[in-house]
Amino acid sequence: MSDSTSQLIKTPSAAACDDVVRAVGELYELYRTLADQQEEALGALADHHRVELAEALGAFQAARRADGDLPAAGDLELAQWKSLAARIKALIAEAPESAVFAEEALARCREIEARIAAVDRQSVSDAVLDALRRLARSVEHQVKSLQAFARSARNPGDSP
Repeated sequence: MSDSTSQLIKTPSAAACDDVVRAVGELYELYRTLADQQEEALGALADHHRVELAEALGAFQAARRADGDLPAAGDLELAQWKSLAARIKALIAEAPESAVFAEEALARCREIEARIAAVDRQSVSDAVLDALRRLARSVEHQVKSLQAFARSARNPGDSP
């Protein structure tokens, strides 16, 4: 295989990393939608998580580029469609919109965690693994706050 051909074919670890990037892009787009919602608390939470996610993703992509990988940019159109689907689901659900949105974001976080777990089993550099761990910590933090938000949105009387 020539050098130019080998650069066009992604390794399993590079493909797994691209899957993480796509999943993060979908969550990021959902956060953008949530930030535009009328509920102030959900919008503020989404804005905070979006910034945190962008910083962690940027470090992950930079580590990959430093290793000579060509990271995928993600699929913005698909992410926008999935965000729209979440918006429609929230509008027709019997539960409070904010709870449905938080649960959608939580599901996307779980997807990212699964994608990250797949990458950890691949052979990537220490720098990429460190950046991936940072991204995992960011997502883990978001899972905890989204769980609490969804719980309080579904059961407002149970909030501390």
